[in-house]
Amino acid sequence: MKKYFIAMILSSMLLSPMAMATGSYAGLSFGQVTIDDTETGNIGIVLGDIADNGFGFEFFYNFTVVDDDESVSGVDVEAETDIVSLFAVYKTPGDVYVKAKVGYALVSLKFDVDDEGSVSDTEKDFSAGIAAGMLIGDGALELSYYRFPEFKKYDGIDIDDGDGEVDMINLSYLWTF
Repeated sequence: MKKYFIAMILSSMLLSPMAMATGSYAGLSFGQVTIDDTETGNIGIVLGDIADNGFGFEFFYNFTVVDDDESVSGVDVEAETDIVSLFAVYKTPGDVYVKAKVGYALVSLKFDVDDEGSVSDTEKDFSAGIAAGMLIGDGALELSYYRFPEFKKYDGIDIDDGDGEVDMINLSYLWTF
């Protein structure tokens, strides 16, 4: 009897993640945003919903918790990034999955210059991402790569050499409800 009871518990633990493969979810994320030589550590939230057919939406917001501190000619410069985005997503079925994301994002980049104040600018445009995930416990662990709108101008100054590309690699844990 004890073996059957243990088998029932183990099978329910294995089946419950499959039942949670679709539906609403919320999560926490952390990652690194890279803009040319500027790298910031960000944390954020993820909210989304996936229908039974695999299509859905995802809201993503993150902000800087680890500034990029550099000294340029003896002047200290700190960089911060904030990102808000809304994606249409498609998630493949299964315990291990891939998720494609396309949508619109707003990226804010701010530089604080020692004793000189701050300069900030914002770009908004098309954005895309791809994620690989695995159902674990009450949710899923997901590794994502994002490509956000690039800065072609910053505070009115042209950036012609392609150095304004905004990339992010991100790790999230998503709870399904």
